[in-house]
Amino acid sequence: MSDAISRSESALDAYDHSLAALPEGRSHRGSRLLTRMTVNCLLQDLAAYAAHHQITIDPQHIAALARLHARTGAPEPGPSSAGYWLVDDAVESIPRSAALPPTRGYITAVHHADNGALEYTVAFPGVPTPIRLPGACLRPTTPFPGVSTASEDIARPSEAERRLVAAWARTLQEQDDVRPADLADRAVIAIALAHWAGVPAERVTEALKDRILQAAAEQARSAPRRDASQVAASDLPGPPAFRTGPAPPAGPRPRHRPSAARDPRP
Repeated sequence: MSDAISRSESALDAYDHSLAALPEGRSHRGSRLLTRMTVNCLLQDLAAYAAHHQITIDPQHIAALARLHARTGAPEPGPSSAGYWLVDDAVESIPRSAALPPTRGYITAVHHADNGALEYTVAFPGVPTPIRLPGACLRPTTPFPGVSTASEDIARPSEAERRLVAAWARTLQEQDDVRPADLADRAVIAIALAHWAGVPAERVTEALKDRILQAAAEQARSAPRRDASQVAASDLPGPPAFRTGPAPPAGPRPRHRPSAARDPRP
């Protein structure tokens, strides 16, 4: 029995005592149905715990690790092992030459390759398209330090990029009435991502150009607009004003000018 199975059984034994769903005095051991129920309950509790503490859990990555262990019998990765990461974990690409600086990024997806190895899609600030790389090409790096804006604290680089895109889209959409907070957020977030990734801030923004334009277009489509009937009605003159007060005094009556008398003489 591997250490992973032994540790899991010990954890489930301890969890049995706090699980009210199990019949009194019963254990998950010896019953596939009870084991499945206990594991599912434990995973639900762990998911709630992770959400409470804002920890990312990637079920796809967990399943990939289980398949990898079943196929190869490889030892379970420890917290500091290279080549095993979760979504939003910070990594850096291993440069091909010692003269080149490493590039920092974050995991956006985990893949299980046909040969049993794990591969990762990595987003690098300043690079327009995420890149899929084998775990051997990556190594741990300094986590994103976070950035504080006027309205919130941003802890993850993925969220920082989303907020940067949203701020840029709003300023493009509201060119005549740009909010100072959006201008400040644009600068602060871009600088934080640039310092962490080791690229110029302008490059970070330029790489997000397509996402910014798409977000601005979506905001324009969702903005309230007047329909044709409203536009036509607004272009018509208003109704006549009806007087509700007393009538104004009448002006002087016109004088009648009699016509000249006809001469009776033939």
